[in-house]
Amino acid sequence: MLVSTGPKDWVEEVRAVPNNRMGAGRFNRALSFWDSRQIRDAKTFVGYTLDEDPDLGEAHILLGNIHAYKNRPEEAIKEYDRAEKYDDLRLVAQTNKVIIYTALREFKLAERILVRLLNQYQYDSVVLAAAGYFYLNMFSFEVSISYLERSIEQGSIKKSVYVDLSFLYSTYSRNFQKIVDLFKSPKLPLAVRKHTLFLNNLAYAFIKLDRLTEGQEILNEIDKESWRRDADPSVAYTILATQGLLSLYKNDLQGGSRLYKAAKRIAPEDRKALVHQKRLLESGNYYFRMEESLEAENAYLRALRVETSLGLFLNYSEEILEQLETIYQSDARKESTEGYLRTTNEGIAIEVPLSKIPRLLSFLNDALRGRIVSITFKKDGQHVIEKFPSKLWFFKTRNLVYYFLLSSTMIEWKKASLFSGGDGYFFLKVEEGLKNSVKDRIAASLQERIFPT
Repeated sequence: MLVSTGPKDWVEEVRAVPNNRMGAGRFNRALSFWDSRQIRDAKTFVGYTLDEDPDLGEAHILLGNIHAYKNRPEEAIKEYDRAEKYDDLRLVAQTNKVIIYTALREFKLAERILVRLLNQYQYDSVVLAAAGYFYLNMFSFEVSISYLERSIEQGSIKKSVYVDLSFLYSTYSRNFQKIVDLFKSPKLPLAVRKHTLFLNNLAYAFIKLDRLTEGQEILNEIDKESWRRDADPSVAYTILATQGLLSLYKNDLQGGSRLYKAAKRIAPEDRKALVHQKRLLESGNYYFRMEESLEAENAYLRALRVETSLGLFLNYSEEILEQLETIYQSDARKESTEGYLRTTNEGIAIEVPLSKIPRLLSFLNDALRGRIVSITFKKDGQHVIEKFPSKLWFFKTRNLVYYFLLSSTMIEWKKASLFSGGDGYFFLKVEEGLKNSVKDRIAASLQERIFPT
């Protein structure tokens, strides 16, 4: 699986201070503990530093970063406010406030500072990186990519810039080759080249490019020592999931599923459903590669039912839907029936092949909006569905097929009838009080739009 970083990885660091400054000894020792992520000792010695010299601005920045690491954003802001009064630290303090306000979803406060910084420091890699983080969290992904790329052009050596840019290249752009190119760039800092999270995203890219040997080699570089050095252990689940992906691409369904399940067991609570959804998606991809379309479709539909706490972009629904569309388009080419339309005393019965579903849904959308008809679905003479869920008509994607795939009832309906060649059909019931001429006009419109001669 892919992984991005959090606010604690984005706050800007401070450097050691000259030994002739008051409190320098204890501060530099605190900084050493911080670099090795010995957080308790770092906080203890930065406290000693501020007791000795309350005006050492670097100590306030470091304490703010410690608070950010320990998920205490309000305390972090207070320390950055204290550091902001020192001219040489103002840029770092304000940039870090942009990061923390963004993490707190206080976007107006973050944007107010960011706009001012961009106007004043438009070529500064630190400011450009903060802009990339801000727009990533605003889901303005193209803008975020642009700022992160510009930050690298201006010499950024920040690990989180490279990790999150690789994340965006994969999840938003789906351009895996760009991650490989990033890795091969002579400008890539050594610390990034050895960073676990970046290596994980690189391995994922190689696997998706079907360069499995290179993907395996990158995974082999990720060892236990690197986890202790530069990664949050709570993200370890993503390494297991990437290993599971590699197994599936090697056509080892059982081994891949086992690794994904192991990843789910150790994943944070808010990511367990995402890991489960990813396992079902990649299992579907495995079946698709094996040309087992029914098993692939079943895995994709099960994946769609998984409820995650993340938005559509951050879960795998869009990729699942695209894979389903590929299957359905392939199946549509094999269809022999053209479907039918007939009028009855109650209304209009219509059955259509898969390839004509988009046209039908477009018509139904217009008909429902005009409140001309109600819709039921009949199978073996029984009403299976009395009405379509309202969300069916408001989910915006690139293909109308998606409209009815996002409801579990629609999935069950689909599997029971139309797509599997059953005898079910749509039944459009003209509302009471409307004359037969209205029904005839609707039937004629359907005939023209769905079964043109």
